[in-house]
Amino acid sequence: MGNRVSTLKWTILVMAGLFVFSHALKRDILYERSYTGDLRNRVVGARIIKDKGSPYFYKWKKGDGFRYYDPGNFDAAHPSITTTSPFFEQLLSPVVDLPQSQIEQFWLIFEYLALAGMVIFIFSWSTTDKQRLAVGWLYLLFLMTNAWKDHVAVGQSYIVIPLFTMLFFACWQRVRNIGWALAAGTAAGCLLLIRVNTLVFFIPFIFLIPRYPRSWIVAFFAPVIILLGWSVLDKRESGLWKDYEQMVQEQIVIQQELHPVLQHNDPDPHFKEWEGINMDAVDAATKEQNDPIYKENGNFFMLVRLIFHRKLSVAFLGLSAIFLIAALTIFFYWLHAPFGRQDVARVALFGYCLYMISDLFSPIYRGEYYAVQWLFPLLIAAGTYQGRMKAAYGILLAGLLLSCIHLPFVKFSNTIGEYLFLVALLAISMRKKVL
Repeated sequence: MGNRVSTLKWTILVMAGLFVFSHALKRDILYERSYTGDLRNRVVGARIIKDKGSPYFYKWKKGDGFRYYDPGNFDAAHPSITTTSPFFEQLLSPVVDLPQSQIEQFWLIFEYLALAGMVIFIFSWSTTDKQRLAVGWLYLLFLMTNAWKDHVAVGQSYIVIPLFTMLFFACWQRVRNIGWALAAGTAAGCLLLIRVNTLVFFIPFIFLIPRYPRSWIVAFFAPVIILLGWSVLDKRESGLWKDYEQMVQEQIVIQQELHPVLQHNDPDPHFKEWEGINMDAVDAATKEQNDPIYKENGNFFMLVRLIFHRKLSVAFLGLSAIFLIAALTIFFYWLHAPFGRQDVARVALFGYCLYMISDLFSPIYRGEYYAVQWLFPLLIAAGTYQGRMKAAYGILLAGLLLSCIHLPFVKFSNTIGEYLFLVALLAISMRKKVL
């Protein structure tokens, strides 16, 4: 009887998978044909860096041609809309000389491969059928979330955060070979240089260091130091990072309406066709879309503004995040110390929650695509599923469904879903002898 039930569950999952995947792929190909604007600013930024320039305050001028043309970068602001780090821009170097239309196709394939790779790893890493079924259903539900749809539709890059985190997590667990320590350190260094505040994720890993051989830890830190040292000591790299830091500060001033200085920039020439992009075809593909994306900004300051009609200062947001992260870390240590190697999944889950707190308390608006970052802890939670925490997993399921199904009578459903993720994942990481 048990085997029949198990077979039925897998059969239902496979049948649902075929339907959901085919629907999602067809939908996402149409999104890609509708022009992925955020990907364009990353391509332009990568090209400028490749051409020995700095993209963070670049504005297109008449005569610049198509290479640096970005329809989204014609505003009155001083900084450009290129907001990704110099390191991430340089990761795109191998493909940025291709036409934009080809890069968009490449990026869609990369997004799907990144998602599939993470799911396959956690599926194989899980130890029970219930856990593997949970991973499978999570994959299908995630394809239907507004976060995934928005990420694909605008060509965003936040998928690389859970991807590099997963690479780090996979390598960190392999203690017997120094090569894995080097790989884990490389993934960690890349993660830090892609998004600096991911440093918060690594805080609880300090508790595990005493349990690892000294040679392994030295090998781990070697690539981290090399990558960070290159960014700081190389004159050109440090110059790019200074521009990047200044751009971020000016974006905060703009987004928090702190009296930004505006300037006159050349108007958009509205090219109809460039690098394989035909704007008439883009308009036609946009009209074909029948799967709307419901978008929200899930920042903590937005919640306070909407509910209490109060504006929080940048300093208050930063100090609040630091206090909350510190308090949770102390409590986590008190609850679980001493730590052993068997606690890696718990530590990774908790550390990522700390990172997402820093993300939610950011003074820069979080588009719906930011929520793709939850993929890593959701996969860890699914891959370590325990029936003893049904309430927490029920909350995670509710959060996923709120991001998939738009209910007109539920305001801010995506945002509610994100905060449900945070509460449930923290509860799972805090529970003793679960992971």
